[in-house]
Amino acid sequence: NSMMTPKEYVIELIKQTQINIDFIIGLIDEYQFLIQPRIVGHGPTLYQGGLPGTRRLELVSTRPLSNGTVAMHYRRAA
Repeated sequence: NSMMTPKEYVIELIKQTQINIDFIIGLIDEYQFLIQPRIVGHGPTLYQGGLPGTRRLELVSTRPLSNGTVAMHYRRAA
């Protein structure tokens, strides 16, 4: 079994256990998203049952990439 990054470990932990998702989300201070210019009609979801509430985020930065993807960096709003 190969070594997982911390991000991969948390994602796997969320997917394979019944941990309180609200608790896990409360531990995350920053998010980095890659928005890709395509629509997918199927595939896995990270939060199968949805989230228990809204999380307010503030945009830190955006960076367009050469392939049309946009990298977005957010942090949890105060």
